[in-house]
Amino acid sequence: MGLKNVTYNAGFISLDNVCYFPPYGDDTMVFCAELPITSAEYVNAGMLDIRATLSLAVNTESDIPEEITVKYEDKVYAIYRRYLMGSGMTQLYLTEKAGVS
Repeated sequence: MGLKNVTYNAGFISLDNVCYFPPYGDDTMVFCAELPITSAEYVNAGMLDIRATLSLAVNTESDIPEEITVKYEDKVYAIYRRYLMGSGMTQLYLTEKAGVS
């Protein structure tokens, strides 16, 4: 369902996909880009017994820090870490979690 067209070169990220914060409607739609998860992040998440599943970049002004879930491609993910990228973007690290809806 997502557009899957991500441009990530020279620090430029093209926000060509959409994700939703609760209550997962058009009012909470945010443009995003799917980013690769580094091996270091897999290790760091694993040390916390978390399985890193997905990473999304969103505009920092569009992020809702109090929300702990996000819906992307019809699946709800738990946000386990946020990283301010310094380019006006926030990287959301996501995991699939039983019981998250």
